[in-house]
Amino acid sequence: MPSIKLISLAASGPNKSLSTIDFGDRITIIAGPSDSGKTCIYKCINWALGASNDEDNVPFDEQDGYDTVVLTLDVGDGRVVITRKTDWKKVEVSSSSPSIESGEYLLSPTKANPNSTNDLFLSILGLPTDLSLPKNEKGETNRFTWRTIVKAFMVDESRADSSKSILLAKDNQTLYIASLIYLLTGNELDEYKGDKEAEKIKKAKHAALLEYIKGQRASLEKKKIEFESKIKDLESNESIEDKIEDLNNAINELNAAIDRITAESQKLSVSLLIVQEKISKNRSLLSRYETLNSQYATDINRLTFIVNNEELINQEEKPTKCPYCDSDMKPHDHSSYLQASRAELVKLIQKANELEDTRSELQDTIDDDEQMADDYKERIEANRMMIKEKLTPQRAEIANMLQNYKEYLSIVASLNYMKQYDVELDEEQKKYEKAAETTSFTPFKGREMLFNTINEEIVENAKSILKSMHYEPLGSVEFSDKNLDLVINK
Repeated sequence: MPSIKLISLAASGPNKSLSTIDFGDRITIIAGPSDSGKTCIYKCINWALGASNDEDNVPFDEQDGYDTVVLTLDVGDGRVVITRKTDWKKVEVSSSSPSIESGEYLLSPTKANPNSTNDLFLSILGLPTDLSLPKNEKGETNRFTWRTIVKAFMVDESRADSSKSILLAKDNQTLYIASLIYLLTGNELDEYKGDKEAEKIKKAKHAALLEYIKGQRASLEKKKIEFESKIKDLESNESIEDKIEDLNNAINELNAAIDRITAESQKLSVSLLIVQEKISKNRSLLSRYETLNSQYATDINRLTFIVNNEELINQEEKPTKCPYCDSDMKPHDHSSYLQASRAELVKLIQKANELEDTRSELQDTIDDDEQMADDYKERIEANRMMIKEKLTPQRAEIANMLQNYKEYLSIVASLNYMKQYDVELDEEQKKYEKAAETTSFTPFKGREMLFNTINEEIVENAKSILKSMHYEPLGSVEFSDKNLDLVINK
């Protein structure tokens, strides 16, 4: 913080000569009887330093004739002259310091003139103009202002005469203490500030998470009831693991039986195909036999007709004379032709009989094969029905039972998990419920913090001052954490 020093104070009025006080380099003590103007000097300095226009703050009465205060400060790199009339809500500044601009500074700045007395005096002290500090334990803040900290520099007679510590302001006490701590340490006390919007968002997130957790727990409870109902139907004295093993063995036996019957049916199907192919070939051959037999029958009928007619012809009396010329005719000999026809007829009848025997045997073979095919079909169908109506339903029933018992084990595991998960959710719910009630900042204990900050140093300084003043008798010197004041010879 820059070194600031009062150089002079002047008061003037329309019909008054200039009244001036020059301040010493180290300390200036103003002494005098009552009503000699000591308080007026205090009020003039306070007025120049931006006091409000309250009647109690105005340094002059109208009949005094003074209406202007001029305060000159040394700010280290130049001088700043501050002028303020009794009816002004502003000050006029004339500055030779490069860090302070000359011009008008308003107690309440406007858009037209944003320069404020607050920013002026904070800038003179080298302090930030945009700082906020805690004003209570709730994390709420107020702007760090010149008029708050001026109480540490300007102690009026009412506060000086009071039994209360000058470290305890009449109003905005927490903000005042926070300002003192900042001036002494430079700590901006961020950990004690609450961001309202951030807190609102945080609480909304906590509420959403809490609602989600409650929903999860409700869903878990519903599933838990469903699972417990299923378990109740499956529970028994026998070990579930033993039941599962027995059912697995039963399914394996049924699968083996189904595989065995299926393999048998596959073999029967192959045999059926072979027999059916044989039947098809024999039917084709039988058809050819029947065609050949039909040809034999036709030939036999033809030869029989020839032989029979020849015999009839041979029995008739044949003419020996030509009916035209009456000459003798030599009869033809048909005996060799008849004999040949008879011989051919005998052969055909023999072949036809042999063919009939062969055809009959072939038909018997076909009949036997068809019976065999029917047997194969019946056995295949019986196997299919055995698998479909008996073995498969049995396997499905056992598989369903097995699935139920496996589901039982899964449900038991799920219930155990849900119990653990519910414990975790319960802890999370309590955590978020607690978090929703708390804030992300530390409550500001201003008096306690100020005490811890200045206790040792203020006690040592007080002892040194009292000793230099030859204060007798000097026993103990303490700084009270209750009223933030010195207690001597307790």
